[in-house]
Amino acid sequence: MSINIYGAGIAGLSLAASLSENHFENYKIFEKASDIRKSDTAIQLGFNCFQALKDLGVLELVKNKSILTNSLNIYSKNNFLKKTNIKGSLFIKRNDLIEILLSKIDSKKIVFNQKFNDKKTFKTDLNIDATGGRDGVDSGRIASWGVTNLSANHDKMLKELNLFMFPGMHLVTYPLTDNQLSWTYIRKSNNKKNNNIVKDILHPIDDRNFEALISKTIRLHFKNKCNYLNDNKKVLEIGDAAHQFLPHLAQGATQSLIDGLFISKYLIKNNFDEYIDNQKFSDFSRRRLKLLNKINFQSRINADVFQIENQFISSVRDFVIRFNTPSYNWLFNSYYEA
Repeated sequence: MSINIYGAGIAGLSLAASLSENHFENYKIFEKASDIRKSDTAIQLGFNCFQALKDLGVLELVKNKSILTNSLNIYSKNNFLKKTNIKGSLFIKRNDLIEILLSKIDSKKIVFNQKFNDKKTFKTDLNIDATGGRDGVDSGRIASWGVTNLSANHDKMLKELNLFMFPGMHLVTYPLTDNQLSWTYIRKSNNKKNNNIVKDILHPIDDRNFEALISKTIRLHFKNKCNYLNDNKKVLEIGDAAHQFLPHLAQGATQSLIDGLFISKYLIKNNFDEYIDNQKFSDFSRRRLKLLNKINFQSRINADVFQIENQFISSVRDFVIRFNTPSYNWLFNSYYEA
């Protein structure tokens, strides 16, 4: 069996690393860029992907490049509500994670300057689309993000994981290695009325740098339904191509990484058959798709909860959070087994 993987992001590299870890080398990775793209972003890896990282043989490498935290501070506007346990999350620069995954792969297997087209794929037994989300539903929200150096002038709280909820927007901050801070600012529209609030929390970021980062936005999309099987019978979709989430549960990178091991496990179980049996794969993936669709739904719920604009309803939300934080054990205890 020969496999073509399109996209050298987290999902594609995770799959390739898992295949190599299991001594299968008859694959190639096609990337549309001219090299592995550098990114100024950071990501959160939930406790539910620790076993996947261990199976890839990279858990300790990832931990050495990450900050580990077990708690989340929740604020309503600038009022502290609660510190809640999150079982354990790793915060890592995306570039560092990509480099770790690349260390498990023969670099000669990556072909650059090659776009994916599901209607005209290279001749092979199986094509894997790991190129990211497309044609999702517009959430009506936009996001800005950045990584900045922490200084003595930053508040001590910024060295922890924080969620700040405001009417129509929210802000997430978390610490990184090298005394740095990652922040993500999501709002319902391009209204700048909250920019100063965010800036006050993140001070003392350089004024020009902050305004430039705020003006750089992406629109957030999600898929109505998660699915690995493309209409083209010889294409499997993984990562955001299969399950584009809103970022309000911080599971995008985690589930993309798990996808690689999940698909690898299916191929190994079926002795790398030369075709994907749709019924067999549907049976194999049913349990996982149920989890992915639950994550998708909960992310959309959180998007609304974090950004409630009605003052009375937000006060009810704050009361509930103070005394009854929802449990996510169903998520953190999940695993990529079928």
